[in-house]
Amino acid sequence: MVWRRRLLFVLVLCLVSVGIWYFVPSTPDTAKPGIASAHSAKHAPAPHTSGQPSPTVASTPANEFTPSAKVQDSQSRVTAGHNPIARIRAIQEKTALHQSVLADHDQHTRYPSHNRRFDTAKADPTLAHYGVDERVTLSDDKSHALKVFSDQKYYLPTQQVRISAQLMDAYGNVQPAQLQGQLIYNEDITLGYLDFEAETGTFDYSTTLSLADFNRRPLPAGLYKVLIVENTSQLLDAVAFVVSEPVIETTGEFRESLTPEGDLRIEVEVEVREAHRFYAQASLYSFSDAPIGTTQFSHALQPGRHWLALDFHGRMIHDNKEPGPYRLKHLSLAKVGVPMERIPLISPEFETQSYALDQLNNQRYEEAL
Repeated sequence: MVWRRRLLFVLVLCLVSVGIWYFVPSTPDTAKPGIASAHSAKHAPAPHTSGQPSPTVASTPANEFTPSAKVQDSQSRVTAGHNPIARIRAIQEKTALHQSVLADHDQHTRYPSHNRRFDTAKADPTLAHYGVDERVTLSDDKSHALKVFSDQKYYLPTQQVRISAQLMDAYGNVQPAQLQGQLIYNEDITLGYLDFEAETGTFDYSTTLSLADFNRRPLPAGLYKVLIVENTSQLLDAVAFVVSEPVIETTGEFRESLTPEGDLRIEVEVEVREAHRFYAQASLYSFSDAPIGTTQFSHALQPGRHWLALDFHGRMIHDNKEPGPYRLKHLSLAKVGVPMERIPLISPEFETQSYALDQLNNQRYEEAL
């Protein structure tokens, strides 16, 4: 019975504590209960006449905030409204979590959402879409590995596709192999079979297929997969690639300007053959070939010639710390769909005129809003 009384006593204490926490408002300037009660009783306001609302009085120990800090904090709370970031900025004593949230927010709002900065050529987001599909499969006993890869990821219907394969032992030494491939369209339609041949004097195997004339017919746009089987080790893997319709291409014409906001705009002229939604992404580098950042957009276009505006935020260019000229180094155009039909990577190497950094916008994107 004693333990039951003790348990009941603990539960009552918990309920009382929760009730006090729930009904007593908690603000950053609220003092300890004992001090606040004594202070409020000593400095209680005079009774108000009827019809006048009674103001809410927040009592604060003299050593917690200076008067100016308290007024500043109150004003910040009013302007913060319902914006969670503004509310965090208004907090006088920020925790490590607050600082981390603000740092992440400032980084993500430094540039507009269509711009992204990168530090090395290997990290170029435009190039990342064009990495070849390379795969390695291990046998169950790890005695052999099958490596397969293509020379490109996106092709036009007039191009040839080259698929390569290697069989390796546990030490990475290339071995003779018996390889056969099966060409599959859109995951479930088998179009034919491919024979792999070793290059002269090596155990490097490859096969080539013509997209314009495969088994006496052109191959349509879409997703393709080459399923590869190595007969001696019974290893199997696949390489995927996309054939894109050439419904959009550049004319070779470019022009540049500074926007009223002080951002760099490079326009590329394109020829559109079919009404569709298209996606564009481009990478900007400095004259010394240092990466600056990418821009991207998606827009529906009708047949005909169009100028596509590629905008690079001035603050992003400032962060590179190099004046112009600047280079449009990589350009990707795609027909939006599943799969994304990108045309092969374009390297325009377009070079702008010289710009001083003070000609460009130096504000964080969020500050300019």
